[in-house]
Amino acid sequence: MRARGFGFTAIAAVLLLSCAKPSTTLVSGLPQGSALTLPKGWQMVDLKAQSSDLTLNNPLNVGPEVVDARAFSPDPTELSAGKIIFDGTAPYGILHIRQFSQEQIAETSIRDLRDGVFPFDKTLAKNPAYIKVITQEPVTGGNAFGEHLVFSVRLPSSATTDGVEKSVTIDQTVLLDPATQQVSVLFVACNSDCFEEFQPQIDGIVNSWRTTI
Repeated sequence: MRARGFGFTAIAAVLLLSCAKPSTTLVSGLPQGSALTLPKGWQMVDLKAQSSDLTLNNPLNVGPEVVDARAFSPDPTELSAGKIIFDGTAPYGILHIRQFSQEQIAETSIRDLRDGVFPFDKTLAKNPAYIKVITQEPVTGGNAFGEHLVFSVRLPSSATTDGVEKSVTIDQTVLLDPATQQVSVLFVACNSDCFEEFQPQIDGIVNSWRTTI
């Protein structure tokens, strides 16, 4: 597995701004040192500003302080649902940055972060036939370390929005930086047919994400 670096310099940030394709939009208002682009027409909501349940309950289930929490999708109805959509017919994404304490940093593993939004390891241990790992690679950048994971999983009818068993695909990157005591999560999911249709756009989003943490 190859390591991916997510740190970037101020010069690289300028190049990113000047070279971004017209078909994408640079997200504004992110914490210093972070950059993300979305395809034209996609919408983003600030969950922290809205005091969303996603922020209050924290997908990572650890830490008291949310630095930034946003959801994004090309479908505004998914963004208005007030919950994480795993099996939508359009991609649903989350960018989540949280401050940890020193104690939490010391006690947190990549597995803890990986299972923060979807219980990947629990599902793999209980029903290994339900999960197919597509990509799993370490991520490094500065003092940060983490993992990029892409997998498909078969959700039972009890876990889907319409009560019908289906396959979903999830692209997730988690980063932990002991120096800044911050954790970043970039998560995108939708049903597997949707993911295949939107994969070029999803890859563009994931590859555009830059953070110095």
